[in-house]
Amino acid sequence: MSIFAVVVLLGLAFGGQASIIRSGCAVSVNKGLPSPQPLLLVPGGARGGLGFKLPAVPGDSVHFAAGERVELACPGANNHLPAVGSGAAVVTAACVSGSTFLVNGVKHEFDKLSCSVLPSHTARLTGRRCASNRYEEIEIGFVVAGIFYNILEVCFDNTLGNVIYTQFDMAKNIGGVQLGFPRPSWLSGSFYPAFNPNTFYTRNRQIATVGSILGSAELGSKYVSSSNDFFLSRGHLAAKTDYVYGSQQMATFYYVNAAPQWQVFNAGNWLTLENNVRRYASSKAANLVVYTGTHGVTTLPDVHNVHRELWLYVNGTHRGLPVPKLFWKVVYNPATHAGTVFLGVNNPYIEKPGSDYVICPDVSGHISWLTWDKTNIRKGYSYACEVSAFRRTVNTLPAFTVTSLLTVIPVHTARLNGKRCANNRYVEIEIGFIVNGAFYNILEVCFDQELGNVIYTQFDLVKNIGGVQVGFPRPSWLRGTFYPRFNPNTFYTRNQQLATISAILGSEELGSKYVSSTSNYFLARGHLAAKTDYVYGSQHRATFYYVNAAPQWQVFNAGNWLTLENNVRRYASSKAANLVVYTGTHGVTTLPDVHNVHRELWLYVNGTQRGLPVPKLFWKVVYNPATRAGAAFLGVNNPYVEKPGSDYVICPDVSNRISWLTWDKTNILKGYSYACEVSAFRRVVNTLPALTVSGLLT
Repeated sequence: MSIFAVVVLLGLAFGGQASIIRSGCAVSVNKGLPSPQPLLLVPGGARGGLGFKLPAVPGDSVHFAAGERVELACPGANNHLPAVGSGAAVVTAACVSGSTFLVNGVKHEFDKLSCSVLPSHTARLTGRRCASNRYEEIEIGFVVAGIFYNILEVCFDNTLGNVIYTQFDMAKNIGGVQLGFPRPSWLSGSFYPAFNPNTFYTRNRQIATVGSILGSAELGSKYVSSSNDFFLSRGHLAAKTDYVYGSQQMATFYYVNAAPQWQVFNAGNWLTLENNVRRYASSKAANLVVYTGTHGVTTLPDVHNVHRELWLYVNGTHRGLPVPKLFWKVVYNPATHAGTVFLGVNNPYIEKPGSDYVICPDVSGHISWLTWDKTNIRKGYSYACEVSAFRRTVNTLPAFTVTSLLTVIPVHTARLNGKRCANNRYVEIEIGFIVNGAFYNILEVCFDQELGNVIYTQFDLVKNIGGVQVGFPRPSWLRGTFYPRFNPNTFYTRNQQLATISAILGSEELGSKYVSSTSNYFLARGHLAAKTDYVYGSQHRATFYYVNAAPQWQVFNAGNWLTLENNVRRYASSKAANLVVYTGTHGVTTLPDVHNVHRELWLYVNGTQRGLPVPKLFWKVVYNPATRAGAAFLGVNNPYVEKPGSDYVICPDVSNRISWLTWDKTNILKGYSYACEVSAFRRVVNTLPALTVSGLLT
């Protein structure tokens, strides 16, 4: 191919872009702005953050059509645009082409149209009240030719110097943010008449103040470090890089937009959340309304182990600058009415946050775009809630209508359906999706609420399962409202399993013998209806409820049980058969204690109370309603039993008649497994719902 041909092809390939440049202008936010930069305002546009001329999505290039006008403003005393020569603080520039603009009939390169100094921002009282008329409202922005461009509103308690919340518009163009713009000094404005907040953010002052509150200089130095990130930073509520332009970023450095935040949290999960929200706005091209606030006052134990509230300003009985218990952020899409509140615990020294820190049910498992390390205390234990649930505790949030969570996938629901199961002994739960008021049920669960035990699940395995969506991310497991006495998540950790089984068997040595801290000899959250028993990723996520799991040795989970699941899916696909699948548990497995007496294993033990039994058997009944053929498949959930007896093998094995099975059935470590006729299985396990079976599923 000739060079000429290559040039022609490249010209054709990039003709669209080339025509944009020829017929209009483009200015890079990070490479093409004047310095000091003026404000870029849309003539006649909104008088807020969305009234700025912003970069195209994606990227940091601000595009102008030929002849399109933009107002360039340099607010502040004696500020002007020197290149224009008239001393004007506001001019209108019109795009000519490339980076050339016309101002007052004269052509200028855009990067020469600078201000004499950076634009001045203003923070002022609006005269309005907020949070049920309890606090003052402050607006932060720019005064341009007598017009105020508001980029941030603050609800402020001027008595305590406490920020209740901030509110601003996050533009969908935030992906084009100006990076590396210098950080200015913080400003107190006229909002702290009793004290200067800057004085109380120094590490030495924090050590002294916290030491005084706790009654010990030693405790002050223990909690506030003079060298590492365990100190209270000026925690932005509306972050610097929540705004595109450096001139806007400078306006976020008012103390009324900050609260004392442990730096490990500030640079940990809170920073991750801020980045996640910006990425969401950019990737979804969504303009968002963001409220960020504080709640409560965090505490630490004093010399008498009495918890004391932390404040940065203490003068006799006067208090100010409370250290919040929680930072929260509500992200709302006004176009779709979707919203979610995100919360983080502002205390790196609390081991297990209780109900005063976790104030609403966690729904973060529904939100796939979060990448935080949510349970890491040092990074800031974090969770997400529905806005309605959050409002029940925090009543300062302004009113707006929320109809769904801010997520990129459908939200699933698990709920009691009012029916009973297994001869009326247990409650029935349905899991699915609510669409226009109708419930689309994809999984039913028969559940023993008293013991937190899954009796069985039931779902339809479709013949189309061969087209399963592969590699969809695994969410966090959800408790729902079905475990009122304990949180199952706590008891699935390896350390907790070691402690619990050691206590049951009377020996830490035995606990460590049976539960490994490194290998697959531990009790996993064993799916009953598996993630990939469903085609779509949105359905996969709905399987991650604890009511669809039971404690299963991981060697079995990843061994014969996984093989069985794969075999059943392959059967449905290869036979083009829609199947009904029941999966359940039976009995409680045992291990010998220090006296060689077999003891039942439970993950939750509290005095005489028990919960989360470790099943003796996992079973799966696969039924073809079209042919009425079915089979029961069973696996021993105990890799330490050498020769399973009649308490494990509860019905005659017919697996040799089922040619499509590929398991290593007698391998104890992978889970000794066998198959039975449904009628024989039913004679021992009477919880299986009634169904007519006329032959074996071969």
